[in-house]
Amino acid sequence: MQQTTTHTHKRSLLAKIGRGFGIFILSVIGLIILVLILIQTSPVQNFARKKIVSYLGKKLKTRVEIRGLDIEFPKMLVLQGVYIEDRTKDTLIAGNQLKVDIDMFKLLSKEIQINEINLNGITTKIKRQLPDTTFNFQFIVDAFASPTDTVKKDTSAPMKMAIDKIIVDKTRMVYLDVVTGNDVDIYLNHFDTRINTFDPTNLRYDVPSIVLNGVRGRVNQTQPMAVTAVKTDPNPAVKNETPKFLNFTNKEVLLSDLDISYSNAVSAMSTHLALKNFNIHPESFDLKNSVVALKDVELNNLNGFIRMGKANTPPVVQLTTDKATPAQPLPWRFTIAAIRFNDNNFAFDDDTKPKARRGMDFAHLALQDLTLHADNFLFHNDTIATNIVEGHMKEKSGFQLDKFQTDVVYTDKGASLQNILIQTPGSEIKRSAIIRYPSLAAIQKQMGLLELDLNIENSYLQVKDILAFVPTLSSQPAFRNPASKIYFNTRMRGSLNRLNIQNFQFRGLSNTSIDIAGLISNSMDTKNAAADLNIRKFTTSRTDIVSLMPPGTLPKGISLPDVINLNGRLRGGMRHLEINNLQFRDTRNTNIDLSGFINNAADPKNVYADLNIHRFSTSRNEIFALAPAGSIPKNITIPQTMALSGRIKGGMKSVTTDLTLNTSLGSAKVKGSVSSATDKNNAKYNAVISTTALNLGAIMQQPQNVGAISASFAVNGRGFNPDNANAKIKGNIISAEVKKYTYHNLALNASLADQKFTANAGIQDPNIHFALQAEGNMGGKMPGFVVNADIDSIKTLPLHLTPNAIIYRGKITANVPELNLDALNGQIFILNSLLVMNGAKDSP
Repeated sequence: MQQTTTHTHKRSLLAKIGRGFGIFILSVIGLIILVLILIQTSPVQNFARKKIVSYLGKKLKTRVEIRGLDIEFPKMLVLQGVYIEDRTKDTLIAGNQLKVDIDMFKLLSKEIQINEINLNGITTKIKRQLPDTTFNFQFIVDAFASPTDTVKKDTSAPMKMAIDKIIVDKTRMVYLDVVTGNDVDIYLNHFDTRINTFDPTNLRYDVPSIVLNGVRGRVNQTQPMAVTAVKTDPNPAVKNETPKFLNFTNKEVLLSDLDISYSNAVSAMSTHLALKNFNIHPESFDLKNSVVALKDVELNNLNGFIRMGKANTPPVVQLTTDKATPAQPLPWRFTIAAIRFNDNNFAFDDDTKPKARRGMDFAHLALQDLTLHADNFLFHNDTIATNIVEGHMKEKSGFQLDKFQTDVVYTDKGASLQNILIQTPGSEIKRSAIIRYPSLAAIQKQMGLLELDLNIENSYLQVKDILAFVPTLSSQPAFRNPASKIYFNTRMRGSLNRLNIQNFQFRGLSNTSIDIAGLISNSMDTKNAAADLNIRKFTTSRTDIVSLMPPGTLPKGISLPDVINLNGRLRGGMRHLEINNLQFRDTRNTNIDLSGFINNAADPKNVYADLNIHRFSTSRNEIFALAPAGSIPKNITIPQTMALSGRIKGGMKSVTTDLTLNTSLGSAKVKGSVSSATDKNNAKYNAVISTTALNLGAIMQQPQNVGAISASFAVNGRGFNPDNANAKIKGNIISAEVKKYTYHNLALNASLADQKFTANAGIQDPNIHFALQAEGNMGGKMPGFVVNADIDSIKTLPLHLTPNAIIYRGKITANVPELNLDALNGQIFILNSLLVMNGAKDSP
């Protein structure tokens, strides 16, 4: 019985303790619930708001306002009518509403879970002005700063943090910093984003969507006051710490209704951008490997400009004392699968350069209705590539691009444009153009290493479009008609050292047409340049030639033919040029057809040629039209027509000819050789010269004295100087008209050696018949000679020598040791003479 009572007493004590503990726990829970309930009531929240405002006002010693505090435990905190003033009585931060949706229970497990941050009507002004040059929020930092500088290193695990959504509406941010020279004023109508991953510790962020709308603002930069040098971090562990890279993922960035202006007083640059929408859909961001990939970029209805003036370059300021060589970053790889720019207007002005009066001014551009669609854009290291599927625009100069399509690849070793289609209202360019080079430095030293691969098919350019890019050509007559077009078609490939032209066809100006093919070597080396060109057609006109020549280039008095045609083949260069059936024709009856080769054409002293002139015909009108004024003596008559054929071989040192010249005033032939022609003492010559009915009287404008001459002479000798010449001449004048009488059958055989000459001549003409032998000495002070003439008959009347009929026969011998006209000295013997005058004989 007593034992039972003892057990009952013990249970009663435990029950009391349990009830007491339970009541305590329930009281605590009830108190917490009561506190949580009271927190969400307006009186308590208003009380807390006042306490917070009072505390902050005293702590910060400035005006602080919070007009509303709303706590919805355990997740929502809302501040309304927030205002904090800086020490200059200006707004530091003000806002209609600041709402934070946070999971407060997760704070107990060291996690910050923010479901939503919503800012509405926020204004923030951050300033750093003279004279103290500290930020206007520094007093807040100072008010809550620890009284000691000791900082204990936190080794605990970092708190996890997550933000799901951020919404910002009608917010303004002002940033004014006179130290760094930044003046920013931005207004944001709406911003919202979704965040799937927010891990600042590991720099991992997954933001699927970013939407930005109604941005207005300006950014002005001026000369900074000073830049503080950064000291080297003495802690090598920090310096060698493995860097972390931002891991950022996003699916879309949508910007709309953007209007931003920027100016920089130091670089004298200003810009303004206003756009309807700018959308980006990223594929991936791999900052560790420097790779950014975008699915598409879309820019619509941009209106903007960039203006540049004379830069005010600030002094260079050292930003670090660290002499360590920085690590070289990886080259960026930037790709965009699709680019869509539509209906954009953009201007560029470089005010350091004067405006051009006409043409496209690349220092003052104004692009309108710019549309560009491109696929597969790549930027990596020294490579830029894309496929432009559509492009069109207008420029203030009047240039209009209707269509632009091409596949572009640019590298440090060349550029390629494939599948080209460029169209303007008056021009069209098609096919492909490729250039290659070992490096830019290499072609600067040796331009011949530049390689071309051009395939331009059935394309044409309007002069208006050419003048848009090269307005200076407008002064050339060839480009005075903006509506005219130039047509071209070409296929060429190779380097400038060896360029293979499969075909080059050109048609344009008023009457120019070119069709050539062949090979050009060493085009950048004038001394060693060479070519193998098949000139299938080369037609041009006087109008086109003059239109391409600078004013005053063509000498006065020279008139070119109306039309010129050229065809044939040229092979070689200035050192050795082969000519194969080169044919030239013009509208003034000049016709040239020749073959052969020319060596050292640029060296007159050593030039050498072997030309077979199949035909070289021209006219008096052609010669007068091409000869400079006054170059042809007035007392010389050029034949109406001339035709030259034959062969010429040699140069200034030695030349061999076999030429025939047929003219409307007779013909002539020259067959022989001449060497050292410029050396009058040592020149050698051996030639046969003949004429057929060559009217020297008409040529020399002395028809009353001389007429047509038909003759043949062989000349052989050395030297042109009579003092040391050694020469022989032998020939026959078949007929020669003198004084309206035609002489026949005059033979001549003469020689000159050591200043001594001999000559034998004779003529057998019905009205003159004689034989003559002469010899003499041209040395000494006065020449001397001996002449023996056996005159069979001379009839002066038919010869038009006298008005009366005189016939003479006889023998004349003369010996003149020295011919001195002032003091004649010699002997003349007239023997066996018979003189008949008017039928009466008279003999000595």
